[in-house]
Amino acid sequence: MRKLGELLLVFFFCFEVCSQDEEEL
Repeated sequence: MRKLGELLLVFFFCFEVCSQDEEEL
């Protein structure tokens, strides 16, 4: 269960980074 939580955090972090990249472009 803990690994699943970490994966969700990583996925959410990547999603925010992708959104920021889109805004910059």
